[in-house]
Amino acid sequence: MDGWLELLSTIEKGSENGPPDRGCRILFSDLLPDRGKLDERKLVGGELVVARCDPAALGNRLRSSYHLPTAKAGRAMSEGHWQLEGSAAELFQRYLVPAITLKWAEDLVRRAQLRTGELVLDVACGTGVVARLAATKVRPGQVTGLDLNAGMLAVARSLPNDGAPINWTQGSALDMPFPSGHFDVVLCQQGLQFFPNQPGALRELHRVLREGGRAALSVYSPIERTPGANAFVQALDQVLGPEASRIKRGEHSFANRGQLESLLRDAGFGAVVVSTVQQTIAFPSVLDYVRFQIVATPMAMLLKDKTEPEREAIMSSVASTAATLSTPSMLDGGKFAFPQEAYVAIASPF
Repeated sequence: MDGWLELLSTIEKGSENGPPDRGCRILFSDLLPDRGKLDERKLVGGELVVARCDPAALGNRLRSSYHLPTAKAGRAMSEGHWQLEGSAAELFQRYLVPAITLKWAEDLVRRAQLRTGELVLDVACGTGVVARLAATKVRPGQVTGLDLNAGMLAVARSLPNDGAPINWTQGSALDMPFPSGHFDVVLCQQGLQFFPNQPGALRELHRVLREGGRAALSVYSPIERTPGANAFVQALDQVLGPEASRIKRGEHSFANRGQLESLLRDAGFGAVVVSTVQQTIAFPSVLDYVRFQIVATPMAMLLKDKTEPEREAIMSSVASTAATLSTPSMLDGGKFAFPQEAYVAIASPF
């Protein structure tokens, strides 16, 4: 199934040259014998493509036709290091979620104090780690995951859910497709700093919350408070130029807790409590951290015009430079481990 999930999410996401033919439907039979019946999945709607071949062969054909990235063969782990297999959204889910995002999700959901039967909205849900955790807490309630990125949502839909039903919705945090006062709880993990209109997004969060509801959200603190990320951005700028780290630095755009609190109060939230929280982040090596920061995030654009050997050489150079900017304790045992800091807010609308 992994080959199909990669292919489907990549096709749904489209490519830099535009999406595949409108209306691409893949019908696969004789591919999943354990299913015992025909399995079909509508991607966009319209034309019909019947696949009775090896998934890898079909994948290569479609990737070639639509100028999609070439899939890499190999195991997920090789000599303890992570491999570049899958779409950006899948790589994000496979590696960055367990290493970073899951830890913050567990903390955010715990602080939100979710209760059974509640209606929960996860804004900027990505591949759905927060939404799935919330779903285990509110059953028989319901969770809605909202994200603008179709590729992230494709991965979110493909993953198992052991909790309350989750409705995955594509849409903008600046204009949510939900009625006012609809949700008991709104969650937003590491999304606010990326919204082009932060006050507007927070007003939308406020609008969709019911009276007596609550919001829980997190943003990273200044990058200097997260030494691994700080070493990485300095290395990026040294290797690729002074603007190379702009996207990564944007993750850490909040200067202090007061900035987040003021934005929430200005959006109409009454009781606001902002805490400074640290998690310990660990990767198998500096190179693994660099690779997946680049290929599984919007920073992939930095290397989009490079050949494969050029990309590998650049990432190795960034990793080597980042290592020289790291303390010995961060590199202990050949790994890359460091504290990561964020501001976590709990707010009520009235």
